Amino acid sequence: MPRYFLYCPYMFLSSFYNMATVEKKKPKCPYCLEEIQPGAIICKHCHTPLKPAVSSKKSAPAWRNNFMLGFYCGIAAVIVVIILYHRWFG
Repeated sequence: MPRYFLYCPYMFLSSFYNMATVEKKKPKCPYCLEEIQPGAIICKHCHTPLKPAVSSKKSAPAWRNNFMLGFYCGIAAVIVVIILYHRWFG
């Protein structure tokens, strides 16, 4: 059996590892460029008031994108294996 059948399940399993390693980036103060907590009202470094961040569109977290890519690659690999099995042995 060719080795490339191992790559899609590997991506599927590695997506679970990527879910745990994705870190959220902290926002930076626009005045002193120090990292601040999300949703902060006043910068703890330069004590300037910050505008609340208004987000009109929520994006999907990175771990979800990696998980879905691995999941669909795993499904595609299973389908290809089933088709080839029926062609060779069926």
